[in-house]
Amino acid sequence: MKIIARSNSRPQLRLGRNLTLLLGLWICTAIPRYAAAEEIFLSSASKEKETVMWKVDTAVLAATPSWDGRGKTPFDQVSLLEKAVQTLAKHHPEVAPNAKLNGISVRRVSTTKKGVDLADKWYIQFTFIPDSGKLVYSHVVLLADGTVVEPEVKTR
Repeated sequence: MKIIARSNSRPQLRLGRNLTLLLGLWICTAIPRYAAAEEIFLSSASKEKETVMWKVDTAVLAATPSWDGRGKTPFDQVSLLEKAVQTLAKHHPEVAPNAKLNGISVRRVSTTKKGVDLADKWYIQFTFIPDSGKLVYSHVVLLADGTVVEPEVKTR
């Protein structure tokens, strides 16, 4: 490194060409990785003043088992239900101890985005209701491989 003094300015530190080239290569390879990540919207639910959404990265979804919707499912419903109950306890501890399963929806991912074909990918939405009978639903969304899709909460 050399220090160069110009007549109208402070002395500046000059970086060598090798370091500049390496920095340029790093920027060129790092940016596409972040730009390529896309999220797919799966589901949403609204309660009073908040909306809960479930989105998943396309790469995570692409790694899940494929299924054409016919015959045996590529996932075990019993183990997914157990995982959903554990996730409910984590996200909704006030509801979990007395919650009853209200429904299970096995849903195909619907996407109109170009790129990776995700038409044979599925997610499972579990809906729970408190034992009290109040119509306050709690949802858990899992991918076909058991991956928990973390909810994103937005207040209105």
